[in-house]
Amino acid sequence: MAKALRIALIVAAGAIFTYAGFLTWSYHYGVEAERTPFSPAAWKERAAVYAHDSDPGCIRGGMALDIVATRLLDEKPLADVKALLGEPDDTDQSSVRYALGQCSGFGWHDSLLQVNLNGKQRVINAVIRPDRPMRERPAPLAAPAAVDVKPACGTGIGIGNGCTSR
Repeated sequence: MAKALRIALIVAAGAIFTYAGFLTWSYHYGVEAERTPFSPAAWKERAAVYAHDSDPGCIRGGMALDIVATRLLDEKPLADVKALLGEPDDTDQSSVRYALGQCSGFGWHDSLLQVNLNGKQRVINAVIRPDRPMRERPAPLAAPAAVDVKPACGTGIGIGNGCTSR
């Protein structure tokens, strides 16, 4: 009896651990969308994911799943990617990113289609990843305000700037 109870507890703990692992993976890496065929027109039409609502749902996630599954962008030059998908929402040296809407975390987190590039600006691969929430993004740097600094007279620095020599 004790042995059967111990086995049942081990099986129950394993099932709970497996379920918790699945929930964690789904929350952070899963995409809450059904795969739909990619359409350049529909993709571009839905480009302003957050224009009308800060809680839009998974707007382009289904098409992004299709892009990743079919490897549609692999080895294409960046110019071809932009022709298909439009201008990216974010770029850096090695990737371009397109907003998908809230496709991660059971529909609570923003997601991106990240297109990774090699040194020749050709696509290595495309992946869907969670985006950092706006509150975690660094604030854009503001241009420094123009400050009119005049050197003090008598320091030797201000001669010729309205100061008179002593």
